[in-house]
Amino acid sequence: MKVIVSKFYPLLALLLLSSCRFVPYFLPEDSVVYLYADCTQIDTGGDKARITVVGFTAEGEAVRNYTRVLLSTNIGTIPPYVDLIDGRGEVEFRSGSQRGTAVINAWSGNIDPVALEIQIGPGDLAYLTIRADPAQLPPRGGESDITVTAFDADQNPLSGVPIALTTDAGYLEGGSGTQFTDAAGKVVDRLNTNATAKVTAKSGTVEQSVTVRVETNQKPTAQFYFSPMSPKKGEEVTFNGSYSHDPDGRIVSWQWNFGDGSEAGGEVVKHAFTWTGTETKSFTVVLRVFDDGGDFADITKTITVTALTAIAVRFSVTGLTGEANGLIRNLDLTTAYAQYPLWVAVSADIIDPRGRMQRQKGILAGYLGLVGIGGEG
Repeated sequence: MKVIVSKFYPLLALLLLSSCRFVPYFLPEDSVVYLYADCTQIDTGGDKARITVVGFTAEGEAVRNYTRVLLSTNIGTIPPYVDLIDGRGEVEFRSGSQRGTAVINAWSGNIDPVALEIQIGPGDLAYLTIRADPAQLPPRGGESDITVTAFDADQNPLSGVPIALTTDAGYLEGGSGTQFTDAAGKVVDRLNTNATAKVTAKSGTVEQSVTVRVETNQKPTAQFYFSPMSPKKGEEVTFNGSYSHDPDGRIVSWQWNFGDGSEAGGEVVKHAFTWTGTETKSFTVVLRVFDDGGDFADITKTITVTALTAIAVRFSVTGLTGEANGLIRNLDLTTAYAQYPLWVAVSADIIDPRGRMQRQKGILAGYLGLVGIGGEG
């Protein structure tokens, strides 16, 4: 028996000595323990948070290795202790199915416990923020992205919070039903509107609003000129609408109505007036311009168009080469002009008393007597 004891005693002694370094220490008085978490909110159902425990002596030095800090939590699970190495240790906290605030306590020796809180699942909603991007739209309106974020009292974003979004103008693409915040605590929707709109987010008694403004458009001014100012029947007239302008944008469309059943589009257009008959006629021309804000303006002008009149008159001219008598057909009155005492330029087909017709151009001086229009006088 002595031999057996003598053989195993050294081995037992070696085991006892080697295990001495695993005997934990506890914090001496006046030491300090700190708790940190890599996140302060996790979901239910086994979500994790990394907990860091740090210990210092009263002199500010790391506590000795294998100093043990005991741990506990009211909900969720955490290891019962952590042994510090170089004054530091880490453990994993895991959530369960229960929602609420987990309070993790840490203590060692005679020091007072320290606590750390982690929110499991959505906490109590404290306030909402709502943002519109962009917050101002052009005169014809457009789209704005609406973002709502839910927070608890510690400014942690809350997931799964029901949010009701409404607008007093336009419409929200997400509709009028309830939406729930995502993992980042957000609800994102899109507003379509052509008028200033107030968008409101509400959850229970908590409410927040944002206004998306639509700029007010100033109406354009329509203006145009035409040339020639006194056109003839069938003559091409140029209408120029480039003098129209918009005080807060630009003109995007020119629409013309010539008053004879014809229309045209464009900044500068051409048109000829024709009709049956020999009378002079007036036409009401309307220009309507549109600006880039969707507003329009009109301007109306009257244009008088003269007809070329074919006439036959008898004439008697004296004082040039003696007396001459005959018949004038197709007198172009539009090329005739007079100067005092009386100079008349004419272009006419002249039929002499023998029935011969000649095209004549020249100046007649003196008295020109018209004795008939539309036939022989």
